[in-house]
Amino acid sequence: MTPVVGAGSGAVFVGSVDSEGDLEVAAAIALTCTGFTRDDDDECYVDGDVPTCFNCRARRWITGGFTCMKGLLRG
Repeated sequence: MTPVVGAGSGAVFVGSVDSEGDLEVAAAIALTCTGFTRDDDDECYVDGDVPTCFNCRARRWITGGFTCMKGLLRG
């Protein structure tokens, strides 16, 4: 099951930074995302240089996950 629920600007990522599968999905989304911008280092949740939604400046945490403020989150 994909950790992305909904579509377009209403999509929510409900995956966990502790799940290897969810990390892979977040990285795959970020690699193809034209809106990805790496957040400040102190706001990043995953180490390394590979883009991931968990480290994107446009993600905003909500209860149970995060959403993309640029409306580009897709699964």
